[in-house]
Amino acid sequence: MAEQAEALKRDHNKLGRELEYFTTVDVVGQGLPIIMPKGARVIQTLQRWVEDVEQARGCQLTKTPLMAK
Repeated sequence: MAEQAEALKRDHNKLGRELEYFTTVDVVGQGLPIIMPKGARVIQTLQRWVEDVEQARGCQLTKTPLMAK
């Protein structure tokens, strides 16, 4: 029972909404979060960090289509 209560405190849906990282709207669909400004900043910061680490390790940047067969 204590483990379940602890897990509920760490629920990403609950935390993401409380921290104003994302929201959902019925028009778009519950499985498709709308990233809010605070969440977009977190994503941008993480992307920049990953890019810096990759560049420092000699990785080359490539881009692929978002959708494919």
